[in-house]
Amino acid sequence: MKTRTIYKATATNDIEAIIKAQELLMETARKQPFCKHTITVELSNGNILQMWIAPHQETIYTA
Repeated sequence: MKTRTIYKATATNDIEAIIKAQELLMETARKQPFCKHTITVELSNGNILQMWIAPHQETIYTA
């Protein structure tokens, strides 16, 4: 399953918006660890930044 979130930035600058979107991405990954999550952030200059995480695809080794 894939989830996609478009984050409407309420931050004062792009750095704050990216940090808040990253926190939201990590929170959704903790709640649903077997899904691919994508967050889209529109920056102040009109560019679009996409961040994604798919925790179930990463190999985890335990000792």
